[in-house]
Amino acid sequence: MGRLIVTFLFILIPFTQKCRGIDTILYRVADKILYMGRSQLDWISAVDECQRLNMVLASATSVEDNNALTQFLRPRALMAWIGGYNYQEDGQWRWIEDGQLFNYTNWSPGQPTTNNSTKNCLQLLRVSSGKWSVDSCVSKKKFVCELVKKE
Repeated sequence: MGRLIVTFLFILIPFTQKCRGIDTILYRVADKILYMGRSQLDWISAVDECQRLNMVLASATSVEDNNALTQFLRPRALMAWIGGYNYQEDGQWRWIEDGQLFNYTNWSPGQPTTNNSTKNCLQLLRVSSGKWSVDSCVSKKKFVCELVKKE
């Protein structure tokens, strides 16, 4: 019996350690399925990491979406990249998922800044109740991926 327990422990311990390194725990918040990695990445690397997981950087196309993202972010980070960007010459903000222009916004006061062409990526701020601000895309921060429903 003692030998069986020892054998079981040798099998269980490596598996447990291996599982601890898995970084893809998904959470359901409202109607979204979300993921936040442990690492901080620049915006482009965050886009790539979400794609590697067959996900996209999260979008907030409604107040309900934004509330779900803010609720998800609350215990995990002060701020995080989401999928908004302004890289086109027209100065319009779009979602990375489909290139659609923003129909809903939740900008912090004074945002988006228009006098700084290096701040082209969107972050969600937990500290200001889910308001948005822009930052340089090379800044490293947490990021939120979303599993997109195929229709």
